[in-house]
Amino acid sequence: MFIGVPRFYEKLALGINAKLAAQRGMKGFIANQAMAVGQRYAAAKRNRISPGFALEFRHRLANKLVLRKLRKLLGDRLQYLISGSAPIPLWILEMFHSIGWPVLEAYGLSENIIPVAMNTPSVYRFGTVGKVMPQNEVHLANDGEVLVRGPGLFDGYFGDADSFAQVSDNGFYRTGDFGQFDSDGFLKLTGRKSEIIKTTAGRRIALPPIESVLRELPWVDQAVVFGSGRKCLVALLTLANHDSSRGVDVTKLQSELVAHIGNKLSRYDQPAAALLIKRTFTVYGGELTPNLKLKRAEIERKYGPLVDPLFQRLDAERGETEPFIFEIHE
Repeated sequence: MFIGVPRFYEKLALGINAKLAAQRGMKGFIANQAMAVGQRYAAAKRNRISPGFALEFRHRLANKLVLRKLRKLLGDRLQYLISGSAPIPLWILEMFHSIGWPVLEAYGLSENIIPVAMNTPSVYRFGTVGKVMPQNEVHLANDGEVLVRGPGLFDGYFGDADSFAQVSDNGFYRTGDFGQFDSDGFLKLTGRKSEIIKTTAGRRIALPPIESVLRELPWVDQAVVFGSGRKCLVALLTLANHDSSRGVDVTKLQSELVAHIGNKLSRYDQPAAALLIKRTFTVYGGELTPNLKLKRAEIERKYGPLVDPLFQRLDAERGETEPFIFEIHE
């Protein structure tokens, strides 16, 4: 097995897609057909439907010609992948499953040594973190926050004797994550309290799904969305794989960005402006945690002065037909 964070899988998926898109002629046709067959075969497996003789035969051929070669990127013995730390986009789960790599999401906390919930090779559902481990007791608060209690739960933070009482509800640890159970008992995380903002219109908006859509663009490495207490959203983007000796086609990037968010996001989830910076976030720079989560407070402190002017322009009277604002910071 291989254990990684969602950002690793995102980069791997984008790299594979780029290599497949570069194939031309008959090689490109075969690669596209193999991926399509893999998608149909994997969907049948997830839905516990027999693929049938014809699809089974085509899948064996696709596996021999293309899929098996893709899997060699991570070694011949790999059977499944595990993802944690943050939600992983559904399209990545489905893409890897079509190649033959099941990605199993799990949910754990530093404060609870036993994983709260996890998918297993035999019992899994994409888009969820699996079923609650039998050692844990999990309840949902009235607002949907996930509460957990069990033998692996901590007694408090070091040096703070009263800390557990401050973060617990009748002995249940308040995780800070919102979630919901589906009809089969799989737990789906819907966001963290700290990553759900409210605009001046009173709309509650979860930031990670928007940022995930923005990162689908091949030239975007990281994305952070601002908008708490504002009337609209602004995205801060970092440029991926940038060679400082080459220029950036601003018009082309803006056109791609506007088309992408227009197709993938609802109107109220679409940023009204974006600022692109020619660098990426790093652990050493203080913008990422060691497991590659965004340090939002630090990013806002460092880049807020660059983002604020965009909000000021947006706060001026804007009609429905005002153009998208896109700027690049050198």
